[in-house]
Formats: sequence, structure tokens, C-alpha cells
Amino acid sequence: MNPFLLFESLPSSLFGYLLICFLFFSSCKQETVPIVITSEISSITKNSAICGGFIVDEGTSGVISRGVVWSTKSTPTINDYSTTAGVGPGDFICSISDLEASETYYVRAFASNNEGTGYGGEVSFKTLPLEVPRLTIDSIECITDKTAQCSFRILSDGGSVVLNSGLIWGKDTSSLFFSDGYLVNDAQFNVEGFTRVSKIYKSTAVKLTSETEYYMRVYAYNKAGTGYSKILKYRTLPELNPEIDFNPEISYGNMTDQEGNKYKTVIIGNQEWMAENLKTVTYNDGSTVYQSAVDYIIIPIPMDFVWYNRDISYKSEYGALYSWFAVKKSGLCPTGWHIPSLGEWFEMIHTLDTSAVNPLNPPYGDIFSYLAGGMIKESGQRHWASPNSWASNSSGFTALPSGTAFPIYPEYKFELLGSSSYMWTTNEIVIQSHGQTVGFNVHSKVGLDYNSGSVFMRHGDNYGSVRCLRYLR
Repeated sequence: MNPFLLFESLPSSLFGYLLICFLFFSSCKQETVPIVITSEISSITKNSAICGGFIVDEGTSGVISRGVVWSTKSTPTINDYSTTAGVGPGDFICSISDLEASETYYVRAFASNNEGTGYGGEVSFKTLPLEVPRLTIDSIECITDKTAQCSFRILSDGGSVVLNSGLIWGKDTSSLFFSDGYLVNDAQFNVEGFTRVSKIYKSTAVKLTSETEYYMRVYAYNKAGTGYSKILKYRTLPELNPEIDFNPEISYGNMTDQEGNKYKTVIIGNQEWMAENLKTVTYNDGSTVYQSAVDYIIIPIPMDFVWYNRDISYKSEYGALYSWFAVKKSGLCPTGWHIPSLGEWFEMIHTLDTSAVNPLNPPYGDIFSYLAGGMIKESGQRHWASPNSWASNSSGFTALPSGTAFPIYPEYKFELLGSSSYMWTTNEIVIQSHGQTVGFNVHSKVGLDYNSGSVFMRHGDNYGSVRCLRYLR
């Protein structure tokens, strides 16, 4: 029987009703979100993991976003942390990052279409625990009677930012660790501030006793605690007597700085001056003069002292070269001594040569004296290049040609050892440029040259030597 004949035999009203129902139900196909399966977690580290999923069914429209969501609480959604991995069907992989160590996380894959978001089953995992930093101490070098320098590297940060690092040294191995934030027994340490992994750093042990056996190791710490390198042993040298040609006719005094370095002193007028260049790398409050990374220096924040040519063997005779930042911070000189101002330098120079002029007074020249330079330079050519003009050292001041250093990214340029001396003053001078009323600040030094008997003034931020001063009571 023809079914359409059946519809024809129905009353017209009933036929219309059935037609409407057919059209309604045929248009009500169910709208569905994607069906997705969460894959297993893999490659778990201290702060990352790998997860993904597989799209089983895209739902009633194509997948427009897919990925994983995670949280430290169960049942994460796209309102929590998430990462995406493309569109469409198939499987996908995501990297989960920026996690906290030793933390449990809950993860679900997700897929979204125009109808909404579907989630896969939940999986959980725990990140690996943090470790302390790993370090290596490469060598001990440049051992003197009072100091020893080492090279070291931070091999691993342990999964957390390295907060600080430094050097520990002492006379027995049992003292080279921190207990409740303090060192035990007689060990000493410094804080260098080095935090970058794989860079080569140098650090110096100070205030050592001559002809004594010591042990040293480096340390670094992060949120997990403090990591240490292996321990190395060394022995300091006998007390060094620098081969400097002091004036044998002068009766020198003596002084000792905050590190135990010893110096000759000389009286000129009513001032007592160091007759040697300052060697300390410690301020008189016990803090360390900052020394930056050996192989990568971020200018304009260089280290605050250097040994000439980055070689500590220059220390015993030439002392350290200091930056303006170290000079302007009070405390380089031993307690009771200070770095001289230009006026105090002039006072000493005028005592030696009464015809000397103060360059701070009109006509503002650069020359203090054409004679006093010879009176304060070490005589002969042990240190000064020939001809070392007019050098008599009649004052006993015994200035040496310790040269200078210029911070030139990413390293330093050293020059003028043997030919020039630049000794710091505490003065900042405003230089007027092309008649302008507003100038710029420069930092002043007193200079000497191998080919002149003059004492002159020089400006700039190149590094210089330091001579400390005190007044007689």
C-alpha cells in the first residue's frame, strides 16, 4: 500500500499537525561540546612538566581551541592556569611551566568549540624538590702573605634563583660551613653577589696571617639552602717586603690598615701621609669593597677596585686601583685616616714648594707645582720609566707609577704602569662648557709623570691609587 495514500486519506487538519511535528523534531539535533582524553604526565622537573590530550569527538562544531589547564586544587578549568596547542581534532602535547618545586598539581586536557568547553579526566603529579646550588672552585692563585684569590663557577642554580654567593676560608676544614646563618669557629667569609650560572668569578680571601695553612671553599644559596664547593688547601707566603726605594734619610713611621696590611708613613708639615699606596679591599666597617664578575661586567656599574692588569701580584708594591664609588664611600682608609681633598694635597705640595699654586683658585690651571713632583716621586728607575725627570724623593712620599684602568665594556683597559701616577682626591668639580652656566661634575686626581717634575690635576672616572692622610695632633 502506498504510504502517501494513507496521508491523503487523513483529515487535512491531522495531516498538518503531523507535518509540523516531523519538521520540529528533525530540526532539534543536540548541540555537543568536544570529548577529549587527558594524556599521562611526563618529563617532570622542579618547575615544569609535559602533558597533552586526544580529541575523541569535536562535538557539533569544529574545535577552535585545545590544550591543558592546571591548578594546585582539584578540577581546574580554563579560568585557572592554561596553555593551548592549536585547533582541530587529533592528539596534542603541551609544556606546563613556571611551577613551584615540591608542589602537587592537578591537570585536565580541554577542547572548546562554539558550543562550549569539554574537559578530559583529571591527572595529578608532584614536581621535583629544589636542590641547593652546585659550585666548583677551579684554582687558588695569586697567594700573598695576606691574601689569596680563587676562581669559581656556579654550575647549577638547583632549580631556583641563586640569591648570593661568596668565599669561606679558615684554618681547619670543620669550620667551612654555615650553621643557623653563622660560621663556626674562626672561619671568615665574604659576600660577592655573583648569581649567574656558568660564569667564571674570582674572589679574594683577606686578613690572612703570613706563613699559615688555610682552607677555602665557595658557597651559593637559594630557597633550598646553601651549596658548597670542594675544599682546597693553601699556605700563605712569608711577610712580603715590597722592593720600594724609600728615602734612607727619612725617619718613617708605620701604620696598619683594617686588613692587616702594613705601610710606611711620612710627616710633611703638620700632615702624616701614607708613603705607600693603599692595598685594602675591605672598608673599615668590615664590609667588602665590591668586585664584579671577571668575564662580564655590566657598565656603567663596574667593580669598585681592580689590581693592575687583574693580577694580584701587583698588590704588594702598587696597591689597588679604586673607582670613584669606592672613594666617595667613607671607610676606605683606616679609622682616624682619610682620603685627602684637593685643598689638603695643595697644603702638602705648598709645604714642599712655596711657589705652588692652588688650581682651585683663579686662573684655574691644572698645575700645582713644577718642582714638587720630583720631590714626591720615588727616585731611580726601579719602577719609574726613564728618565724619571727631577725625581729625588726628598720628601719621603715615594710616589709610584701605578698606572690606571678604564672601564670599557665588557672589560677594562689598563695603561700607564711605569709612566704615570693618578692619586684620588675627594673633590667633585663642576666644569663649565662653552660658557654655559650649568656644567658637569668630574672627579679629580693628583697626577705625576715620568718625564716631568710637575704635580698636576687630572679629572675623570678612570681608576686611581689612594694615599691616606691624617693630621698631627
